[in-house]
Amino acid sequence: MTTEQLTFEGLEPVGVRTTISGKTTSIQRAAAIGEQVVVVVRGTVQGVNHVVDKDGLLFREHKLIIDEAYELDGIAGEAVLSGVQAGAKQAADKAAGREPLPFGAA
Repeated sequence: MTTEQLTFEGLEPVGVRTTISGKTTSIQRAAAIGEQVVVVVRGTVQGVNHVVDKDGLLFREHKLIIDEAYELDGIAGEAVLSGVQAGAKQAADKAAGREPLPFGAA
């Protein structure tokens, strides 16, 4: 996996936007409107575009189609989500050249 942004027509995208679509039977219970669920998804990239927004910023856009999806309920879902969030923060820090604080530093 690369975190590098590929240039498009000589321009560097400022970020990536992703749309996920498809159907799954991963949630096997009645969910309420506004309820948050933790779902792990494996998808296939079906399309890649470059779009300039109203402010003139170039974004790379990915369209993913769901191959597999699983709801993780309760503590298991929160634990997986917390781990993914921590990993994503570490990857973003590394990509930005930020070093972790020494253990015990405030």
